[in-house]
Amino acid sequence: MSPLTTSETGLPAAYPVELESAVLLADGRPAEVRPILPSDLQLLQDLHGRLSDQTVYFRFFGPRRELPRKEFERFVTVDYVDRLALVALVDGELVAVARYDREPAELDAEVAFVVRDDQQRRDRHRSAGAPRFGGAGRWYSAVRC
Repeated sequence: MSPLTTSETGLPAAYPVELESAVLLADGRPAEVRPILPSDLQLLQDLHGRLSDQTVYFRFFGPRRELPRKEFERFVTVDYVDRLALVALVDGELVAVARYDREPAELDAEVAFVVRDDQQRRDRHRSAGAPRFGGAGRWYSAVRC
């Protein structure tokens, strides 16, 4: 059997369908967690536009109110091995992104997270379990104090 191609599934050939998950938020609303797709570009731009200045600062360690389209394109273009992003959607809107990037053949991966301000400090009943994917030996993130 040949590997699935984009034309057969509508998904990138390396797309890890096993990372898709339905979660239930603490307030009872359903959310979809899945790997990012190139077609999420507009959703990601919309999410960034709805972030507070403080959330943008915490995510990018600086005032990055405007990002060039090329940067958004890089964010939605991943290989699902060394670069992966999981997105959370509620009512069809992108509300959170968790991602990792690592150099090929490295064990350490840099991680980054962003959650839309109105969705912060909410709990969910079941997690998506992404850390078990990707083979990273250690997860790290820069923290600015």
